[in-house]
Amino acid sequence: MQRGRRLSPILLVAGATVVVAVPVRARADEPVLLRQTWSGHVGFFATGAPMAVDGPDADTTSVDTLAQPAMVEVGPPDIPASAELLAAYLYWGGSIPNSECTNPAEIDDAVDFTPPGGMVMPVLADACFCSVAGSMAYDVQLCRAEVTALVPMLEGTYVVDSFAALIDNQTTNNASFSIVVVYSAPLLSPRRVALYDGLLTMSSDTNQEQTITLGGLDIDDPPSGDLTWYVLEGDVGGSVGEGVEVTGSPGGGVLVLSDAVNPAGNPMNHTINTTIPVQVDTLGVDIDRFSIDAALLSTDDAVEVRYTAGIDKWWLAYDVVGVNVFEPVLYAGSEKRWELHDDADGDGAPSPGDVVRYTVHLENTGNAEGLVGLVDSIPPEAESWALVDAGGGTDVSMGNTLEIVGVPIAVGGSADVVLDVVLAMVPAGTEMSNVASYSAEPGGLVGELVAPPVVIGEAAVGDSSGGGESTGGSVDGSGTGEGATGGMGTGGDSGVVEGTSVGPSSETGDVVSADGTSVGSTGGAGEASGCGCRAESSPGRASGWWWGWLVLPWARRRRGRQRRGGPRCGPSRG
Repeated sequence: MQRGRRLSPILLVAGATVVVAVPVRARADEPVLLRQTWSGHVGFFATGAPMAVDGPDADTTSVDTLAQPAMVEVGPPDIPASAELLAAYLYWGGSIPNSECTNPAEIDDAVDFTPPGGMVMPVLADACFCSVAGSMAYDVQLCRAEVTALVPMLEGTYVVDSFAALIDNQTTNNASFSIVVVYSAPLLSPRRVALYDGLLTMSSDTNQEQTITLGGLDIDDPPSGDLTWYVLEGDVGGSVGEGVEVTGSPGGGVLVLSDAVNPAGNPMNHTINTTIPVQVDTLGVDIDRFSIDAALLSTDDAVEVRYTAGIDKWWLAYDVVGVNVFEPVLYAGSEKRWELHDDADGDGAPSPGDVVRYTVHLENTGNAEGLVGLVDSIPPEAESWALVDAGGGTDVSMGNTLEIVGVPIAVGGSADVVLDVVLAMVPAGTEMSNVASYSAEPGGLVGELVAPPVVIGEAAVGDSSGGGESTGGSVDGSGTGEGATGGMGTGGDSGVVEGTSVGPSSETGDVVSADGTSVGSTGGAGEASGCGCRAESSPGRASGWWWGWLVLPWARRRRGRQRRGGPRCGPSRG
């Protein structure tokens, strides 16, 4: 399936968005860069399936037939029963007709996607990458779409169809899809999860080696971590010098990744070990997961993953790394609520002259003591305000901005910051909104807590409780701000926005990860109180700026659906 669209390159300059009306040339490859991180009681799972198979000639070495729809099952062994979806990303990639990546119409940026428990729907890519592939016979593409809002349930069958790949029995023809889900579960240890993606040709002629580094960690004791890669092509023969090594820094060891179906010297060998049973004949795709515990020490603060191709040739599409960390976690139990503290006119509802008391409840469900800072802009509907309790921290407020620093919260402990607001004379029915932003060390975790709105000057009707789960956003390593509003993650591709393909400011991928931004409350002010009760939100459901950019900023021509290659066969099951 192919759809056209017009794109304009956009650059981030000194915090302002500037449209630049200049053409951007296609890149031969897209570096594999840090795109997003999550922190807290989080985990991830990634898997996928081939979308082309070795058909009529049965030569066992090359694909010659599209196999769509393709599907993969995700079940209880893969994801905890109590897991709640935070983010989901769909990738599809493979060989396409050669144009040296100069003809954007050859990129198939739309597929049909059916999530578990959902209906089939067209999905348009948020980003597509093109590689000239070191060949005059074909190019290679990879597209990514954030599909969080389309996934009603984590477990079940994920189906992808209508990918117009070039499949004509050549050695490196390939087509596949992968799904990456990030979730939270209350019993998970605090963890940092990082997603890197791009499209990098790995071979002795181009990039024989690629190192990915996740830094800024305080690794837990005992150390624990794992990673999953998505690779296009590869071959079963292997090559001298091919392999994947993981190193903990500064003191960890070097771990060469291998398992029963992935030899140390030939890990890119047409296998998917994330399915049950493991698959060993998935021509054109490798999706494999490994524990990296043995490479880590509790004193380490970074993890390096080194890919080497030897004389093999394949395309690195993504790398997802998860490492248990020693950090406070605030989003799971924290909230902001209000109550009618002084009903001056005795009408039982918030009205001008009454005192509304806000309580910011901070609860640490992590494994490290936290020092928390809190900032709360007093809403304009307040005639005056006063701090009641600083929660053990220090009041450094100025003007109409409440600011508390150094609130200590032990593991399993909590603290309350309390302030009173006198309601101003405003029209009946006016809603007063209030949001508190917090930051916690160690880890640099940041987030927001949103109180239910206070409806001023109307009689009490119904229940005022309601509100948002604190799920977090954060600032990335370069200080460019939240990668996704209202989500637990942060974009790590510094300064990259829609239509650009510039690299990050940090080669190491160091980031300040997320811990918990709440979403707006759905509660009203029916009764004279409101609670910041929790309702899940996630980075996937928010529109993060970093997901929207493309490395193909040309004007696209609308084209109808086009298929390439041999006859289609039945479903390919993952």
